[in-house]
Amino acid sequence: MNIDINELEGKETNEKFDIISDEVYNRHIDYENIESFENPLKNLIYLLNMQGQVDNGGVTQFVDNATGDNFIETKIALKEIGMESYHDILLEIEKSFPNSIVPKNQEKRRDAIDNMSKTDEKRWEIEEQYENYDNLFYEKEDEFKSRFVEYFMTFK
Repeated sequence: MNIDINELEGKETNEKFDIISDEVYNRHIDYENIESFENPLKNLIYLLNMQGQVDNGGVTQFVDNATGDNFIETKIALKEIGMESYHDILLEIEKSFPNSIVPKNQEKRRDAIDNMSKTDEKRWEIEEQYENYDNLFYEKEDEFKSRFVEYFMTFK
C-alpha cells in the first residue's frame, strides 16, 4: 500500500484509521480475488467490510449481505489481530445458527435466518439479541480503530 508512515505521525487514531481505510478501499476493491491478497491485507479488508456493514445497518446487515460470505474469515482475522471482544461477538452470532455454522453462501444464510425466526416471538428475540451485539460493537469502536491501526503499523 502507498501510505507513508510519516504521514500518519502526529495524527489522532480516528484520522489514521480514515487514511488507512481509504487506501485499502481505494486500492483493493476487487473482492472477487481477495484470496490472492497477502494475509495482512485480507485481514484489513475483512475488518473494514464488517465495520462498514455494522456501522451502516448493524450486525444483521453484516451477516445478511455478501460480507457474511466471509464471516469465518472475519472471525479468524479478529482473533489474529487481538480483537477478542469482537471475535467473541461473532462466536455468539455463530452459536445462534443451526449447528453453530454460519453458511458461506448468502442464500443459505438467509434461509437459515428465516428458519430460525419462524415465529414472531423468536424473530423478536433474535432482533433483540442482534441489537445488543450492535451496541457492543458501537461501544468498542475506538478500540476497534486503535487495534486496526496498530495491526496496520506492524506489517507496513
